[in-house]
Parts: sequence; C-alpha cells; structure tokens
Amino acid sequence: MTYPKYNIAILALLAMASVSVLAADAPVETPLDAQLQKLTMPSNELPPSASFEKLYSVQSRESGLSLRHEITASFGKSLVGQDFVNSFEVSGSYRFHFTDRWSLGFSGTYVNNSLTKAAQELISAESIYPDIVYARYLADATVGYNLFYGKFRLSMDSVLYFDQYLELGGGVVGLTTGQQKAVVAGAGLAFWIGKNGTVRLGFKDYIYDEVRRLSSSVENNLEFHLDVGLLLGGKS
Repeated sequence: MTYPKYNIAILALLAMASVSVLAADAPVETPLDAQLQKLTMPSNELPPSASFEKLYSVQSRESGLSLRHEITASFGKSLVGQDFVNSFEVSGSYRFHFTDRWSLGFSGTYVNNSLTKAAQELISAESIYPDIVYARYLADATVGYNLFYGKFRLSMDSVLYFDQYLELGGGVVGLTTGQQKAVVAGAGLAFWIGKNGTVRLGFKDYIYDEVRRLSSSVENNLEFHLDVGLLLGGKS
C-alpha cells in the first residue's frame, strides 16, 4: 500500500532534476550582454549620429590651408606659340587661402625670348624677318579651387599629400606691339611638404588677341610651370 507514495516521490525528484538541467543549459544574460544588445543595429541601417560626410571622409588634412599665405617662385616653359621664338619664363606668385578649397592668387612673370634656328636661317639666308611678336611679361589675378585632396605613399614611413586644383581669372600680356588683356585658366597638382613647404606642377594658359605688324589673331600662350614656395600663417 505504500508503493504509490514512493512512486510519486520518485517522479517529483525526477521532475526537479530535469528542471535543474534545463536551467543550467539556458544562457545567463549578463549586464555586458544587455549593453551590447542595445548597440546592435541592422546591417542595412546607419547609426543616427553618422552623416554621409563623416562616412566618406577617410582622412583629415595633415596641414590645413584656411587663412594661410602661400608665396612661390616659378620657372616655366611656353608650350604653344610662335614657331620662330623660344620662351623661358620666371615668375613669382602670392596666394591667400580663404579655406581648404578656395584661394585668391596674383602672379607676375618675366619672359625671356630667343629666336629659333628656323628664324635665324630665314633671316640670314633670305634676309626676311618673320612677322612675329612675343610676350615680354605676363600678369594675372585668379581664383583657385581645390578639387580633391589625396596622398602618395613614398614608403612605409613617408607620405606626400597633394591637392588637384583649378584656377580661372584675368590678366595682361605685354607684347612687343603693346599690352593686351587676357583670359587666364590653369590646372595642376599642389604638393604639401610638411607643414610649410609647397611644390606645384601645372599648366597655365593666357588667351589674348595678338596684334602683329601685318595681321592679328587670337592666340594661346600655354605654359608648363614648376613652383616652389612656403605656406605661412594660419592656425598652429
């Protein structure tokens, strides 16, 4: 008559043991797990505090340009022009950088000219002087805009930063027949050396009306130039 009581007790013990095993197998949520769960977001959504600009910005500038002065000395070579004249140019320029992208620049150039071999042979052989004029000096004022900022890795420990820039403005061309107004456009790469050094490689084109002794036409004085200079001022 006592067997059923024993059976009930055994069944109760087995039920308690099974509940204990299930409780032991269930994961225990810690405070750290709860914090990580709050930070978890769907893979196709952005954090509400992250803007597109921050996501696309890979690296800030090594040295800012805002409110800084840039002074350079330049050496150039005319690429398009008279067939009878070789031109070599030396110039100086000043730029004020309003921001990292916008700047205002002024430049003055002295042009050294010499007759080519073809011109000398024409003069000596046929006593004919070509109907040519050439530029003695150039001056311009331009607005510059930096398109994008990047870097070259020269080695594991050396990086060269640069901006690709455009510039547009107006100026004058001093010809042997008089001074002419010109439209000025340029493009190139500006390399930043440390905090204060700058090197520019670029092209600048002066478009003007060239008046010769017997004719006139719209001409281009396209030059390739190398600038070396310093960046001054700005925030430390």
